[in-house]
Amino acid sequence: MKVYIAVHGEQCEGYGVVSVHTKKENAITAAKEMRTCFDGGWQEDGDDSWINGCDFIQVLEEEVLE
Repeated sequence: MKVYIAVHGEQCEGYGVVSVHTKKENAITAAKEMRTCFDGGWQEDGDDSWINGCDFIQVLEEEVLE
């Protein structure tokens, strides 16, 4: 079973888990709801990844063993 993990972090400092979802779209929505520290909102930075200054959000796909 696949799950999608919304994470929020700071570049070169790691990240924390925001939430876990069974649908990728829900994980993206949850990640994008994170508040930005700088003006301009989240800017796309590759597949399922967005940045704002040194902060980032990302959606990771993981396999869960049943």
